Amino acid sequence: MGIFFRKDFLTYWRDRKELLIAILMPLVLIFVMSFALPNWFGNETPSIHMKIGFVVEDDAASGIAAFKESLGGSGRTEGEIAALAAAADDLNPVLLLRGLLDSEEFRGIAEVVETDAAAALGQLENGKWTAIVTIPAGYTQSGLGGMLLGQEETVPLRITAEETSMELDVLRDVLGDYYRSLNFSMAIDTVTKASGFVPTGGVDTALAPIGGIEQVEGFRVITSSQYFTLSMSVLFSMFMAMTTATKAMTEKREHVFQRILLSGARPVQYVAGKAMSTFCMTMLQAVIAFLVCHFVLNLFPGESLSFWLGVSALVTVYCIGMAGLATIFTSVTFRLKEDSASGLMMIVVMVFGTLGGGFVPVYVLPDWMRGIGEWTPNGMALAAYTDWIQQGIVPDLYKSTVLLLIFSVAAIIVGIAMFPRKGRI
Repeated sequence: MGIFFRKDFLTYWRDRKELLIAILMPLVLIFVMSFALPNWFGNETPSIHMKIGFVVEDDAASGIAAFKESLGGSGRTEGEIAALAAAADDLNPVLLLRGLLDSEEFRGIAEVVETDAAAALGQLENGKWTAIVTIPAGYTQSGLGGMLLGQEETVPLRITAEETSMELDVLRDVLGDYYRSLNFSMAIDTVTKASGFVPTGGVDTALAPIGGIEQVEGFRVITSSQYFTLSMSVLFSMFMAMTTATKAMTEKREHVFQRILLSGARPVQYVAGKAMSTFCMTMLQAVIAFLVCHFVLNLFPGESLSFWLGVSALVTVYCIGMAGLATIFTSVTFRLKEDSASGLMMIVVMVFGTLGGGFVPVYVLPDWMRGIGEWTPNGMALAAYTDWIQQGIVPDLYKSTVLLLIFSVAAIIVGIAMFPRKGRI
């Protein structure tokens, strides 16, 4: 096997241009994406700020008075009517909405200007404002009827905008959460009364924090540079395995393999040489990628020796897996025609690369695709890398390396079993 390993390694070494491209290409892509998309992972997104017009077409005082007037002759006791009238003064829908728009949290994302409808439309048409929030006539009376009497027909709040945008979606979400919180508070107020419906007006309409990053204890956020380094490293290792099979294809076409057989060598020695050379080349590629990116991009600052030992274990096991994948690809090249073998290998690499997070981040994929991607070799490796970086739990590292090792051994066995025997090539 040693002589075949030396042959394949020298074959790589003679083609220095291809070797240089295989090593430099992932580095170039990592640097370009890290500088072009520095905030894709782990960093704060730019803050949202919008300008909103606030138009009040409703007379709140008249609406409250009309609501109180409607309570008479409804069959309610004087005590119930008095309680509802008092609650109407506390639950002024216009004042509640003003409180939301004037809150510190909302002012952090929007500047609210109260004006009339004509001026607001002019600002909106000129593109200076994001949207207009309008309280239509009858809003107070219908709102009180809905909150205190459970009436279903209410006058809705009106939002006017020139076009859809992320800021408009945020405004809709905030107002939607506000009204859901208001309705929930009123429902709680209703069911907790010991006797009948006696509103208290104690409605909590505080606005929840908008946006931001939540840190889970025990987890570290992975950065864009780290993710790109990991994903490109595992992806180009598969391309290296494909390159090994391509060189075997050339040896098949130029009858090099037939001359090897005439020397008395066994086919398994030939395949083992391909596996060993692939292991060394993918290991070289990964080590260069990790070291260069670490020193240039400050990839893993202040990490301990145990962290680097874990990364080394994952790199080693994954490179063994790529050696197994190279044996399968090599066997395919000897069983199929060149065009068919090349097309099949490219399809496998592209599918694995997509599902495993090499071309796009795994979190943008549908759940069913992520589930499949976790069983691809690059997907398993990428998941193991990220888990180790984020948590650093040794038992999880053992589990990840065992799964990768099982794939590696299985791939080597399948690749050797698929390779044609003497007289069948």
